[in-house]
Amino acid sequence: MTIVAGLAAAPPPPGAPDVPPTAFAVLRDALTAARFDEPTVSARLGVPSLYDVKRLADGRTTLASTPEDANATLVRLFIDSETLPTSLVERLLGSEVFGALQTLKLVAPAAEGTGSLAATAMLLVLGRTLAITIGVWIVALYLLLSMRSVYGGSWAGLLLRAFVLFVSYTVLVGLATAGLVVAAILLR
Repeated sequence: MTIVAGLAAAPPPPGAPDVPPTAFAVLRDALTAARFDEPTVSARLGVPSLYDVKRLADGRTTLASTPEDANATLVRLFIDSETLPTSLVERLLGSEVFGALQTLKLVAPAAEGTGSLAATAMLLVLGRTLAITIGVWIVALYLLLSMRSVYGGSWAGLLLRAFVLFVSYTVLVGLATAGLVVAAILLR
């Protein structure tokens, strides 16, 4: 335990501050060398993008056999969340990459005595539309809370005021866009 200004402070949580930067560099180079990117992985899995990918547990049949290369190993670990024999992962990825994955705490033993390894993280592809939608909701919530702290009052009044502002700004943006389109047509 660390003592700061006479107060006992808990040690920092494990993770990035404890990890040597070389582990990140080794992993980045390994992901690049294995071509663990969306175009390659989605082509191997037979889907247009990783947003549409199914895991093996969900019925996918591609890359279902024992992995034979680094790319398939990474797919099975980080997309399918499948356990793999530790010796297989180390052989296909290399001991340096295997060490980096362990240092970064991205893999851990699956169960005592099984000799298997499981990923502690899963690749999640949100998709552009979902990410934008989440961002808009976060901004809207922030604006509502800001308006409440400025104007006060009930939530119903706040929502009505926000709706009126939203409609007003939408109309202004629509008129400005229409004006630009008309100006572009006239200047042509």
